Amino acid sequence: MTAPVTLTVAQALVYAQTSNNPIIIQDSNANIAASADALVALGAQIVSLQGNGSTFSQALSAADLLALSSKTYYNGSLELFTAVNRHDGKYCGQQCRFSELCGGAG
Repeated sequence: MTAPVTLTVAQALVYAQTSNNPIIIQDSNANIAASADALVALGAQIVSLQGNGSTFSQALSAADLLALSSKTYYNGSLELFTAVNRHDGKYCGQQCRFSELCGGAG
């Protein structure tokens, strides 16, 4: 198995165009959030997303949250996600129910 290469978000998006090797991303939470859709598209190629804070306060879509949350670390621990955009585009904070994110009842 090829050892992962450590890159910023911008570097990783360029690198992934010509390589299928695993990637560790170390960057700010803001840069990770700004490129969340593109990072999700890289799928299993990303083995770890390492942000710059223990709480990920930038709003993500529910789909991006589900795809990225298990890979997002700060100092060896999974980050806490406190802001998610609901299916209807409204912001949902810490007390949001899963059904609110996806548009289901209750």
